[in-house]
Amino acid sequence: MALCLVVALASRPSQGDAASPVAPVSSERDAVTALGRLEPASGVIALGGFSESRIAELYVAEGDLVEADQVLYHLESSAEREADLELAEARLELARSRLASETQLAEQAVESARTELRRVNEAEPVEIEAQQARVAFLVSRHEAEKRALERKRALGPSISREALDEQEALVEQAEKNLTAARAELRARDVAHEIAVLQAEAELERAQILLDRIATVYSIDETKAAVSQARTALEATRIRAPVAGQILKVLKRTGERLGSTPVLQMGSTSEMHVVAEVYETDIR
Repeated sequence: MALCLVVALASRPSQGDAASPVAPVSSERDAVTALGRLEPASGVIALGGFSESRIAELYVAEGDLVEADQVLYHLESSAEREADLELAEARLELARSRLASETQLAEQAVESARTELRRVNEAEPVEIEAQQARVAFLVSRHEAEKRALERKRALGPSISREALDEQEALVEQAEKNLTAARAELRARDVAHEIAVLQAEAELERAQILLDRIATVYSIDETKAAVSQARTALEATRIRAPVAGQILKVLKRTGERLGSTPVLQMGSTSEMHVVAEVYETDIR
């Protein structure tokens, strides 16, 4: 521990003050006697707290050496603040769980919409192509029945009326089948266009919902509440600002805080000796 002398100058009482006789000053003196005290070079640090709080537990005594950031005492409101922190952390965990759940549901909706859009764009065109092939087949079938009818008509009286009627019925049926197939093809085309628009819209809605999840189910407020609760709890735990020694303990466990500090401490690695010396004796 290093020591340093700090001299505080003081004036001697005036000669006219009868209550304060002045001893004659010798012109030759080899020593000066003065009152003094030891103080930490960094000064004495007074630690207090909230005026309406009480000390729940004091962890140090006079003379104890403490490390920087070591808890010296805590207030009785610490238990309540700790419960507040636990509640805030539980709410944060619940908010995080809900955010994760909603995000998962939104991602599933996006994937489902993408799957439906792929089906519409890949499966339905195959079905439409199949219907187009059926229409082409029915066109050729209708043309073939019409040519057969013309050949039979060209035979004149050599062919019976029943045979002509039968062929005409085949032509008529082929035409009906072709008309129905063309109508179904048009319906498939329209349905496909509508399905594409619906699938694209559903995918867009799902994507928008997914993008908004973080905003709709924001956990910023619960994070802030946890931070505030942690700060409030930390305020009830008084810590040593620096490494040093406890110089005085002014209050005890159970006492209410007020204007008087709870304790005084300082860094004793370097000490100053403060002495009060008269100005006339300083030389």
